[in-house]
Amino acid sequence: MDQKEIQKKIKKGIEKINIQEVFQQGWKVDKAKIKFIVRDKSFLDDVSYYLSIDTRVIQHFTSGALKNSHDNFTLECKKGNVYIGLEDNSNMNTDEARKTITIEYNPQKVDLFTELNYLEPLRHLDLHRRYILYLDLAYDMYINISDLRYKKRRKNEYRALIEHSHLETIYLKRFGTTNAVRIYDKTAEMNADKSAELEEDTGEIKTTKYYGDCTRYEIRVKPENRAEQLMFNITNPFLIENMIKLHELWLNDGTEEKILKKLEQDYKGNEFLRLLAVHQNYDDIAFGDNRTKKKYREMYSEIKKSFSSDQQENEIFNNFNTDCIFSTTKRYLDSITFNTDLQSKLLTHKIMDIQKKYK
Repeated sequence: MDQKEIQKKIKKGIEKINIQEVFQQGWKVDKAKIKFIVRDKSFLDDVSYYLSIDTRVIQHFTSGALKNSHDNFTLECKKGNVYIGLEDNSNMNTDEARKTITIEYNPQKVDLFTELNYLEPLRHLDLHRRYILYLDLAYDMYINISDLRYKKRRKNEYRALIEHSHLETIYLKRFGTTNAVRIYDKTAEMNADKSAELEEDTGEIKTTKYYGDCTRYEIRVKPENRAEQLMFNITNPFLIENMIKLHELWLNDGTEEKILKKLEQDYKGNEFLRLLAVHQNYDDIAFGDNRTKKKYREMYSEIKKSFSSDQQENEIFNNFNTDCIFSTTKRYLDSITFNTDLQSKLLTHKIMDIQKKYK
């Protein structure tokens, strides 16, 4: 078979998929890291045994570093990897440390308690034995990343643009910290994976090519201390609202250029300069008092309304709020908890007992 025939055969194996058929618009839990403190050390011994015979384990190492678990495993499941850490090095001499299991995975790719059914008892564990270390929440939008605009949450917010394998990612706030955000082209990320599969029936090499617009806004929710990690198990809208700070997002559909032209035509002198400051997101710096800032923000808002395509923006950003984050988070936590209502009541009583103890 010559080179042309090989190329033709490979080309036949390209499957084109619309990215919008893979990812729905809206919020999803894209990554979770959770620590469990089990009742009996024998459970960790059982898990260790099952991991020793699980052929999906692709990495295993022991560590003495305080930030690591003592035994560390990575498993390769059908669609994603799972990390499991056994025993906590930070308090190695305590009974609690010897009963600690830490799990990190992507719930969108791995159905944890189905694919690793020997972990099922963790769903039945008392909630005061479960600590939410962090969740990554992703919001997918069917738009091109170049059409997305955002306003900084504060004037000196850290921002970095990093390019890797032709994929540009915007980082807002230091990566890994609470409320850290990254924005990227999900279609480009999916196409950056050059892996190919061999079709057993036909012998053809099958590759997947994604098309269509999908931009992802990803924010990390990281409870700051053990009390917050515990409370997050029975999260509520108020906790979410206080903990998560979203950006203001909007579409650049040519509106910005139209607004700028109107400002140049209809406003002069200081009035033009002040409206221009709002337009360029420099209003926190440009205005000396809040009353003036509020006045020109309201003026600019009215100007913007006359140009914006509200229907399209409503479809894209309608669920971009903390209420929808709460619903998504609760749905996920319920899915990893057996008898959620009972466990929530038990945890509430446990927290009340702790509060009384320290009064």
